[in-house]
Amino acid sequence: SLVGSEMCIRDSTVARLGGDEFAILINQVDSIDHVTDLAAHLLSALEHPLSIHDHKFYLMGSIGVAIYPHDAQDDETLISCADAAMYQAKAMGRNQFSFYEPSLTDSAHEHLSLEQDLRHALVNKELTTFYQPQVNPITGEIVGIEALARWNHPSRGLTSPNTFIEIAEEIGLIDDLGAIITEQACIQLKHWHDIGANNVRMAINVSGRQLTDQVVEQLKWIVSNAGISPDNVDFELTESYLMQNAEQSKRLLTSLRDSGFHIAIDDFGIGYSSLAYLKRLPIDKLKIDRMLIQDIAHDPNDEAICRAVIALGHSLGLTIVAEGVESLRQQEFLAREGCDILQGFKFGKPMPATEFERLLFAA
Repeated sequence: SLVGSEMCIRDSTVARLGGDEFAILINQVDSIDHVTDLAAHLLSALEHPLSIHDHKFYLMGSIGVAIYPHDAQDDETLISCADAAMYQAKAMGRNQFSFYEPSLTDSAHEHLSLEQDLRHALVNKELTTFYQPQVNPITGEIVGIEALARWNHPSRGLTSPNTFIEIAEEIGLIDDLGAIITEQACIQLKHWHDIGANNVRMAINVSGRQLTDQVVEQLKWIVSNAGISPDNVDFELTESYLMQNAEQSKRLLTSLRDSGFHIAIDDFGIGYSSLAYLKRLPIDKLKIDRMLIQDIAHDPNDEAICRAVIALGHSLGLTIVAEGVESLRQQEFLAREGCDILQGFKFGKPMPATEFERLLFAA
């Protein structure tokens, strides 16, 4: 069946060049990954045998890809580049795809490999949660925890979310991944509350693509099932997502906040927030992006921006969190300016639950 591939090529031009050679012209390409996924879909569709008069016939394809204007700037040359890439795919063993530029082929195959591995990771329970402390800027006391996804990849080892979160969003696994991390974090928080750390909160990242009515209800259920109060959980969303999906964001975040959860805007200060709209969002915290923190001890402009963000947030009744704090000078500046919570390597890197527990109860 070519149904999956048909969905990918419906808005494209498909032509037979002659013999067993065909061409697909995609008019608008959002990313190289889109082309990679289409090529993989086509090869997968060709793997299904054809039954003719009780006989099964197996087909194989070789796909070459050329990108305009990167590889060529006219149609004839573009087709020639794609043709050359196709012969490269054949040389790789057939039933393969290849870009005209070898580095793109390597990147595409890396992307597909990670995609397949991530699907297995969810089934094999390879995803785990690390924890990073959030502290009082004056006393250094741990007042909060951020839950951060990690992947125990069987061959790559411990893998950061920068490698796999975007892929999970692209292939529709972000809901399942988010649910796993949320459940692990909530169960862990319940344990720490039960053994004496009653005052710490848990901050959990929520992908913008993950936020739907169904997911909101799922998040509520996970927290309730873990036996912790919604008042002890912060859900963090990036500034860029909230501004791109303003009205839907407001409705869904209101639903979470009405249930008792706290809402934080992550990576604040490097996007394009409308301050007029910001005051209308049901939020409780602003997290100053680490890019603004890293040079505050040396750059007067960054100091001025951080000072302004802290003042703005406080004027709106928000708690201000600074992430990426790595030095005493940064800590002293932020404490002096009234920042409420600090997070960064100075106080602890993301770590497994057992290691974090020793830090949490060190005093």
